[in-house]
Amino acid sequence: MKISGCWIVKNEAENIARSVESAREVLDEIIIVDTGSEDDTVAIAQSLGAQVLHFAWTGDFAAARNHSLSAATGDIIIALDADEWFEPRLEAGDRQKVTAMFAGNSNLGSVTVPLNNVGDDNQVVSTSVVQRMFRNKEDIRYQGRVHEQIVTEKYANIRIDEFPINHCGYRASVLPSKLVRNAAMLADEIKDAVPGSDDHVKKLFYLVRESGSLTDYDTAIEHLLEIFKYPGAVKRVCAASNIEFISAVYAAIQVAAVKRSRVSRRGVYQKLIRLLKEVYPDYAGSAEADLVYQVSFDLKEDVLLHAIEPAVAAANKMPDSTTHYKGAERELYNRAARAAWRRSDHPLMLEHVFSAFKDKRDYNLATLSILLGAIKGQPPQDIILFLNGLCDISDLKNLDMLIQATRIDGLMTVHSYYLKKHADSKETDDSAVLGLMLLHNKMDELVSVAAKKYAELQYSSDENAGKLMSYLSRMVFLAAICGAPPALIEPHSEIIVEYSHILDAFHTGDRLEQITQADGLLLLETYSIAAFAAGLDAGERYLNIFRANPALCYQVKGKYCEQSGLSEHLVSEDMAGIDPLDRPCHLLKIQTLIFAARHDEALREIGRFLAAGKLDEELFHMLLVVAEKSSGTTQAEAKKLYEQYIELFDTTIDLIDVVRTGVVLDEGGVKMKKALKSMTRAQFDKYLAEEGKRAVIATPPDLLRKAAEVYTQQDLFTEAARCLAWLVAGGKGTKDDCDNLANAFDKLGNKVLPAYLRTLAGIS
Repeated sequence: MKISGCWIVKNEAENIARSVESAREVLDEIIIVDTGSEDDTVAIAQSLGAQVLHFAWTGDFAAARNHSLSAATGDIIIALDADEWFEPRLEAGDRQKVTAMFAGNSNLGSVTVPLNNVGDDNQVVSTSVVQRMFRNKEDIRYQGRVHEQIVTEKYANIRIDEFPINHCGYRASVLPSKLVRNAAMLADEIKDAVPGSDDHVKKLFYLVRESGSLTDYDTAIEHLLEIFKYPGAVKRVCAASNIEFISAVYAAIQVAAVKRSRVSRRGVYQKLIRLLKEVYPDYAGSAEADLVYQVSFDLKEDVLLHAIEPAVAAANKMPDSTTHYKGAERELYNRAARAAWRRSDHPLMLEHVFSAFKDKRDYNLATLSILLGAIKGQPPQDIILFLNGLCDISDLKNLDMLIQATRIDGLMTVHSYYLKKHADSKETDDSAVLGLMLLHNKMDELVSVAAKKYAELQYSSDENAGKLMSYLSRMVFLAAICGAPPALIEPHSEIIVEYSHILDAFHTGDRLEQITQADGLLLLETYSIAAFAAGLDAGERYLNIFRANPALCYQVKGKYCEQSGLSEHLVSEDMAGIDPLDRPCHLLKIQTLIFAARHDEALREIGRFLAAGKLDEELFHMLLVVAEKSSGTTQAEAKKLYEQYIELFDTTIDLIDVVRTGVVLDEGGVKMKKALKSMTRAQFDKYLAEEGKRAVIATPPDLLRKAAEVYTQQDLFTEAARCLAWLVAGGKGTKDDCDNLANAFDKLGNKVLPAYLRTLAGIS
């Protein structure tokens, strides 16, 4: 049997030779279709002995690929992209293996092989599967202008792992431009699709994936909401598609998790998660998808700690799973690390942090913030060892990033370590040296160097001069706050004129009567430095300037104590003047009490918030920890409180979903409809007492009204009646609410309650 190698290319001079050479030993002919190269691609292809064809680009990848197939004379096609190559390359002996597969099975149409995506460092970052070997038959051709796939519906497909392919097209340096190109092509292509058709829905899934990969979540969510309109087509598309398509379905789940406020969580489960489990019941990734849903939408943080390892292990046993799940896997491990941190299980926390980032080295300030948030409170030497194992600190960019991240997060001992590393490097600048002087109480040197440098920059034309002068000013100010004598600072007062009102109060022991936004930001940015460099007592003196805003002071000190493993200092911190329902301050206090194993006090704080109707995701996470870590009466009360309020919280979230998205689910069903239709006055009064009063505690009246309106518009009178009944039961129902509830019972066919309700409301 004869084998043809087929490529389509444009400006691939860098890659084409490697790709062709990796398969040359098994090929009888090399066909390369060029779609308009402006570099040396064509000349290189000709030097490789290829038959080069020219094809005017039409914006259709399938058309270009099918043009290459039409020129092939072989019985078998091996089709590669120019940025793909067999690794290891195919040898002459492999020809027999390839031809034997097809010769021995007349119904075999295609062969699926592993595809390893490699990064800029040539390390494998993810793996999927692709069809790159197939019969040369007229009814086996590509479809799809973008994300084109070979269609072999009449024939069998087998998978082998013997001929893996490397792919460098998803490197960080080239991926964004490809995603932008693909999204634009898909958006153009979808215009010709019939709305609601299988083709239309499939392209929408791909658009969700491309937009989500570009972090254009608003666009991605618009496409996802469009997908939700066509549940039948969604199921058909998923059932008919190969396993590679699950990456697009999974991308939709991730987008929904990012944009929780735009989608119904129950809708996500019904239209994506449950569908994935139904269509692919044996696919290991489905378990992980379900776990993502539970964590992102159902607050199952305790479930996560027990389920993450088996779910991820099952998904990773499938060679094609890592491409689809690696991003979500990282998010799951991040959440698991935070769950372990709440429970003071530091070894497990670090294990999960390592798992989250083991396959990814492109750290930036955002990812470092996640890392530092997960490991806060650990001994500084452990944090340094951990970070050094992740980042190449010989790279000055990484060092700068670590310095900035540790300063922002208040990890000042670690910050000092990296400042020292920077100061010792040959490429250091003044910022690292000045930072070290401050932290090591070398105030004379700091002020002298900063003032001299400031004077030099005053008349500089360098565009960065202003930024550096602002930094120097801040360092002199911090020196004053950290104990530099006024006599040392006074000669340079013009440098720190913008801070004069702060320093005046600092030296006199006064407080600012009003705290501006700029003042508050200054405190947030500098307190941890001052507290570390000069001690908590000096930090307290600095903090006193801002006591006109006690909540700000508590949060600033709380963040520093929490990050630095000094939570015990926060337990006794005075909360006078802080609103009893101030969320950020009291969440800090509750977490601190949990760390101190003062679970009864933590439970009282949580209960006070819940009783006031302040239902909050973080509160429920903390309540679970108290239920797990405490014992006796406290544990029993915590479990009871969780069971009492989590249903209310679920109800509130569902109603918010209904109002935001218009996506409604008939939770009541046939049984509830029948019950409401036949409900008597006595039964109604009992229903109000048992159901309504409990729910209205935590559900805002306006939310209930708006949800009832949405339900009514969609003829779901069972749910509308439930919302309005809660209003009436809680004593918050108006005459209009009673009338609307009467109308709902009218629609349900109840012959008794409409008149009763109108009488109660004084409506004739």
